[in-house]
Amino acid sequence: MQAGNGEVLVVEDEPLVALMIEDMLTDMGFTVAAVVHTEPAAQDALAKHRPRLAILDFELGRGNSLDLIAQCRTNGTAVIVATGHTAAELPEECRDSPILTKPFSIEQLSAALEQALASAR
Repeated sequence: MQAGNGEVLVVEDEPLVALMIEDMLTDMGFTVAAVVHTEPAAQDALAKHRPRLAILDFELGRGNSLDLIAQCRTNGTAVIVATGHTAAELPEECRDSPILTKPFSIEQLSAALEQALASAR
């Protein structure tokens, strides 16, 4: 995975998990546009930064990230869905994005990044 593939938005409601993802991305040479913990903050970050890719926690508080996934697709932002669920447990709207099952390694994140960025081209 080459660095310099654009900015990444991280949307994760668990601060420690968000920090882990941010550290992994930085170690791989990516620029983290923003790390946010709620859907409204994510919507603001998507509008402000227009990132190339977003890593979205599927469950955000009492809701989910389906609206954010749709917004990313409309904006041309590639999506990776991070979740504690299996792919089969997620709605159909998630299944054409790479799915990272928590906990995940930097190698698994790297593979998901490659897949998401390749499909966005």
